[in-house]
Amino acid sequence: MVIEGDCGTSAEEHTVNAEITSWGDGVDACVGKMTWTMNLDSPNGFVNLGTTFIEAYLLLDKPATMYGDGVPAEVLRFLTQKARVLRATTPEDVAVAVTNYTHTDHRLRYHTEGGAPSYEAGRFGGSDFSVVDYALRKHNVVNCYDQAAAVQSLSGAVGPVITWIYMGPYGYINPTKLIGVKGLCNNPFFEISVPPDPPRVDRNDPCRRAFGNHAFCSLSSKIFDACAGPKRGTETKAEYIANAIDHITTLNIGKPYPGTEADANERPGVTSTNTGCSV
Repeated sequence: MVIEGDCGTSAEEHTVNAEITSWGDGVDACVGKMTWTMNLDSPNGFVNLGTTFIEAYLLLDKPATMYGDGVPAEVLRFLTQKARVLRATTPEDVAVAVTNYTHTDHRLRYHTEGGAPSYEAGRFGGSDFSVVDYALRKHNVVNCYDQAAAVQSLSGAVGPVITWIYMGPYGYINPTKLIGVKGLCNNPFFEISVPPDPPRVDRNDPCRRAFGNHAFCSLSSKIFDACAGPKRGTETKAEYIANAIDHITTLNIGKPYPGTEADANERPGVTSTNTGCSV
């Protein structure tokens, strides 16, 4: 990274109007000691002015609108140091990296006792998602609202605008990797029972429980779901619904399940974030 500007040489304090003249491609981070020099255009040539600490980030675009007061440094550190968005050059690259990390590597687990959120996310998103607490993993248990909010707001921190999709009714899920649950799962609320039911049961087992509703994300008409799957933008909405939901089980009889594409609609999503950190 190179920052350049013109500076006077008289013996007084100077303000330099400088600009970044060289940086890498895609999302990038420059963190550490930066060396400053002055070119005097004289026999003295370059003079070393010492070093200062710098923490700067290159984004794909302006942050999404939920960051009205700017993106917290904790979020940018999370994205570049953990979520592997460095060198991402497209919104899709960012969404895939965020979805992969938040589903698989962030060490979170689905709330299998009832599906409650932990980070102030609601079914339609909301105005108080605790994005810094999420990045710092203040709570270990999440639901689909938390995960959709994470994909939308964390991706949005470096520019991509991600759409929130709320689907209700939803239905019984086909065997999938539910976040934090070992093995495949088609019975997401298996710990409601005492003793717990298995996370994967027969398709028509009466102990099997469904998602009453579900939240996930969309970008360029492709679906991203960091709660179950994960879904990394390879399916349209219709393909996602066909693949994720069990349309065959006899447990659907007499239920509002399964939902259809008409039940999966765009919602406001995360409109603003709580960028503080809880103790």
